[in-house]
Amino acid sequence: MTSRSERAGAGGFTLIEILAVLAILGFVLSLVAMRGPGKPVVLELRAVAGQMADTLRLARARAIATNRAIDVVFDGEGHRVLPDWGAVQVLPPAIGMVLLGVGGPIEAARLVVRFTPDGGSTGGGVELVAGRRRVRVGVSWLSGHVVVADGP
Repeated sequence: MTSRSERAGAGGFTLIEILAVLAILGFVLSLVAMRGPGKPVVLELRAVAGQMADTLRLARARAIATNRAIDVVFDGEGHRVLPDWGAVQVLPPAIGMVLLGVGGPIEAARLVVRFTPDGGSTGGGVELVAGRRRVRVGVSWLSGHVVVADGP
């Protein structure tokens, strides 16, 4: 039979070992907390695409409701979206913008998408780019419907 003194040193952690582990964990957690949670580029890309789509849908609804043409200007050089009613949307610097005409990418610095009172539009859109990720926000020229889709 083993005595009590033989069992006392077998197994378990000392208070100093536990405190050392807690100190290391605290240090690592403080580093993570100072850096802050990273915002994935994919989420930011989708959020910007959603905001653009909402702006375009609102422009179409305004054109129908007011019975007059409404323009939304995509400014490739200024990296922003300029609707008629003045709610300017500036893109984050990490996101690129390729202007798309009805037939595909265009070389112009600005693209105007005009919505008509019958709900139609001139068509076009943008492709938002962040790294290898791409999201397209397009407007049908016939119906004026706005579509958001992942790029190739």
